[in-house]
Amino acid sequence: MYKDDYVETYDLLMQSRGKDFKTQALDVARVVREHTPDAESLLDLGTGTGLHLQFLAEQFDDVVGADYSEEMLAFAAGRIEGLKTLRVDFREEIDLGRKFDAITSLCAIPHLESIDEFEALIRGLLKHLNPGGVLVIEPWYDGNGFNDGHVASDLMKKEDGAIVRLSHARRIADDRIEMVVHYAVADSDAGLRDFTEKVQLTLFSREQLAAGFEAAGAVAEHQEVDGFPWGLWVARAAG
Repeated sequence: MYKDDYVETYDLLMQSRGKDFKTQALDVARVVREHTPDAESLLDLGTGTGLHLQFLAEQFDDVVGADYSEEMLAFAAGRIEGLKTLRVDFREEIDLGRKFDAITSLCAIPHLESIDEFEALIRGLLKHLNPGGVLVIEPWYDGNGFNDGHVASDLMKKEDGAIVRLSHARRIADDRIEMVVHYAVADSDAGLRDFTEKVQLTLFSREQLAAGFEAAGAVAEHQEVDGFPWGLWVARAAG
C-alpha cells in the first residue's frame, strides 16, 4: 500500500467519481427516520474518511465513525469536528460497549469473505441497536451484475501533482473477484512513483443477503433508493 498518503489518495479518488455524498447521506437519514423517527445516535461502520458521515453528523446528535484503519479514522476526525471514533475489524466479533438508534454500513460488505461472515456481522450489529433501532446496509454487485474483466481508470488532481489509477477486476470464483489496482503518482517535489495492490471482494446475491439477515434474527427489506445503484437493505431485530 501507498503508506504515506494512501488515505489522501483514497479520499481524492472517492471525491473524483462524481458521487453526491451529501444527497446519499440525506437519503440514508430519511430512511432511518422512516423506521426510527426519534433516532439520535448513529454508528457508521466502515466510515473511511468520513465522506458520508460529515453530512450524517448534521442530522444526528450523536455520531460515531468505525473503521479498521486508524489512518482513515484520523482523517475523518480531522474532517468532522468532535467526531468520536472506534477501531473495529467487522470481520470479527464486535463489542462496541454501547448501543445506537441506527447503524449504517455503506458499501463495506464486499470485504466479507462469506455469507457466514455476513450473518455473524448482522447478528453482532443487532446486539448494538437500541430497542426499535435500525440497520441500513448498502450492498454491491451480485454475481449476475459483475462484468468479468472490468477495467476502470481515474485521474485525480491535487495541489502539488496528480494521481492516475488503473484497475482490472476478474472473477476468481462464482462469488469472488480479484481486483488489481495500479497507481502512478506525480509530485512536484518527489517526482514520479508508482505502486500496485490487490484486493479480493465477494459478490453477494440479493437472495443470499436476505437469507443472511433472516438467519441472523433480523427482519429486512430491500429498498430502491435514488443515488444508490444497488439500493439499500433496511433491517431490524425480529420481534
